Amino acid sequence: MSGHSKWHNIQKEIDEQTKLKTKEQRFNVDKLSASEIAEKVIDEVADEYVEQVTTPAEVSFEKAHVVKAIEIENLCYIYIRKQYSRNYDVQQNVKIDSYGCDILAISKKNEMDYLFEIKYWIRYPSISFFHRVARRMDEMKAIYESKTQRNCKCILMIVTLDENKEDIQNFCNRYINGHSFPFDIQVNTEGDLK
Repeated sequence: MSGHSKWHNIQKEIDEQTKLKTKEQRFNVDKLSASEIAEKVIDEVADEYVEQVTTPAEVSFEKAHVVKAIEIENLCYIYIRKQYSRNYDVQQNVKIDSYGCDILAISKKNEMDYLFEIKYWIRYPSISFFHRVARRMDEMKAIYESKTQRNCKCILMIVTLDENKEDIQNFCNRYINGHSFPFDIQVNTEGDLK
């Protein structure tokens, strides 16, 4: 066996090991713990209602909203997994640096992944809250791309009640018209996801 053939075989083995290591790193992302998941959802709901909560009835509503938000995130995960699992490894409640990502879909075929932020909104939020969500998604995208050396597309997936879907879609459309967005927005109802 010539030196060139030996070098070619060694290089082939190194390339294969590098591919396996890269693939392993890609699919071994840190997961949020149960308490981190709960804390994330509670913080998001509290942030959404921070300007509005004033009565005990509204606080009770906020607690019910947290439970429903967790249920909606799980429903979205099942829906997205069904839609994407052929070409993506779909994972729920993933850590991206200091951010919690609701759903991450890692491509099995190319370098374009998806980060999903799930929101359960029964009414449209304040503009300042929407700005915070947009900024958070933009920061999470930048960190993900920097850490993984992969591209990603962010999707804000809003789930709402049937009777509020049109209002929330109109709110999002008005907001989008005045801003440039590094992510897509999808407005769904629970029924759309089943």
